[in-house]
Amino acid sequence: DHDHPALDEIDLRFRIEAGVQQQAATSMAVSYEAPGDRQEAHWQGAKQLARAYTLTHPARRLNMDDAVPLTSGLAAYTLVYLVGQNAFQLTRPHMEALYSYIQGGGTVLIESCRRDAASGNPAADESFTSLLADLGVKLAELPQGHPLLTEPFLFGAPPPGFETEGAPAVMMADGVILSTCDYGCLWQGDRRNGAATREAIRTAHEWGSNIVAYAIARREQTHGR
Repeated sequence: DHDHPALDEIDLRFRIEAGVQQQAATSMAVSYEAPGDRQEAHWQGAKQLARAYTLTHPARRLNMDDAVPLTSGLAAYTLVYLVGQNAFQLTRPHMEALYSYIQGGGTVLIESCRRDAASGNPAADESFTSLLADLGVKLAELPQGHPLLTEPFLFGAPPPGFETEGAPAVMMADGVILSTCDYGCLWQGDRRNGAATREAIRTAHEWGSNIVAYAIARREQTHGR
């Protein structure tokens, strides 16, 4: 037993071992429904999530790319984080690229930035709902025991995000996660009506790690690796 060596066994617990540990890499794209609608808060939040994920998962590194266009190049990413705020309508080529990405084992996390929405929901919420309907995606509530709630961190329900007013929710389908909680703003320390506590940020980062783990598992199941 490496952790409990017996009498006359070599004790390796305090020995520094030489060598380089191979680190796997996972890529996440931050995309916007329109090039001029870039949300700096969500890009900063995504970077903080990547940093927290890499620190807690030494064997795997999470890489981030910003302002990734919705084209056929999405296949290179394990997770696409689609962010919006204003009303929009995607072009057919962009919709086809997004549909092909999901069908090919990719995972899409969809959120509207709610930090600058003083009251009511951002216009992008309705546009996202229409987009998913056009793609034939049928959302449902997150069931108990779903991997998003259990791997690697255990949750009884999705944690609160930036949005603390109304009824924030997480809905999903196979390969699609729609959130009105705005975890992106919380990942970089923002909370409606004030700065987020360290506990809230840490909890949101753990939730983000579960999203990444779900995306990795789905991609590996689809591609057989």
